[in-house]
Amino acid sequence: YDLISFDADAIPELVAGVNGYFMSLYAFSDGTVHTLMDRWPYGAMGNAGYAYCPGKNSLKNENSDFAGAILYTTYLTSGSGHALEEVAQIQTYQFDDANQNGVPDENEQDSIGRYSVSYLDGRRITEEERASYDAGKYVYLEGRLDAEELKAELNR
Repeated sequence: YDLISFDADAIPELVAGVNGYFMSLYAFSDGTVHTLMDRWPYGAMGNAGYAYCPGKNSLKNENSDFAGAILYTTYLTSGSGHALEEVAQIQTYQFDDANQNGVPDENEQDSIGRYSVSYLDGRRITEEERASYDAGKYVYLEGRLDAEELKAELNR
């Protein structure tokens, strides 16, 4: 468990899960608990986890394919409906995809790590545009408290 400041209000959000496997995120508003994430998996298949920018209502997930040759960066925010909504998903190809098939073919593998181009909604974007979605310094969601420590925090 952990208590974090996901958005700008004074009420902390609750993180619960099993580190390296899945995470859940809950927010409290107007007397109701809202589920923002329910056992979202990570830790395998190129998904390093979920990170938030404290107080900025911004969640980021980075997921990769082909041993990191393609990076998917998804930005989410909690909207008025108390659910996470996708702001953008950026695909970064870290190889020269000469034939535009989205796969690092044998003749393209020498370019892995020496080339980088990002796309948003199928449109090539600049590094500045890609960076504009970052809200600041992100911290991974993870449990830092056991149940007794969480109870003590809630009773403070």
